[in-house]
Amino acid sequence: MKIEVSRLRVRRGSRWVLDGVEFAPEPGRVTWVRGPNGCGKSTLLATLAGELAGEGSVTIDGRDVSRWGVADRQRAGVRWLPQGPSLIDGLSATENLAMGMDRAPARQALVGVGLDPTSSMPVGRLSGGERRRVEMARALTGGGVLLLDEPLAGIDVAWRSPLWNRILSRATAGATVVIVDHGLEDLASVDVIRWNLGSSAVGTATSD
Repeated sequence: MKIEVSRLRVRRGSRWVLDGVEFAPEPGRVTWVRGPNGCGKSTLLATLAGELAGEGSVTIDGRDVSRWGVADRQRAGVRWLPQGPSLIDGLSATENLAMGMDRAPARQALVGVGLDPTSSMPVGRLSGGERRRVEMARALTGGGVLLLDEPLAGIDVAWRSPLWNRILSRATAGATVVIVDHGLEDLASVDVIRWNLGSSAVGTATSD
């Protein structure tokens, strides 16, 4: 799936957080969006997901994402993992995932991140790292576009590399993966495209 961003401007309060961004990440690759705090990285991902509106053009496979709701995003195969909590505390991990998929793939997804799919424990009682693994299980299941905001935040050392490899495998399978994360230097390889969003909120593409 192809993402195309042209002349994107997004205002937060009185400030243009993004101003004139041109962005076209490659399908089948991981694009790591980098830049200083407050430069608009999370804002960019939320705009790509259709959660925020701005000026300019943001399309996925030629469709205007600004008109999407959650159901539209799901049907289009776009998986968005926001930085903040996105689970319903009173439901179990399987119940949370089953809100967007059948129970069989939901259980399989949880096994893939080392969690018990038969547990009835509400996710509100899980640790922060376990909750993030539930969210990762949902984001990594299917989809042609993955928008991942700090996906490894709070994940313990034993699971960082396995989850990173899962992200890479989704790109290898053809997905367009866009990721924001401050702690990838120990994991990111030459196969990852570094895309720098500067303090001027205008991005520049580089490959290391």
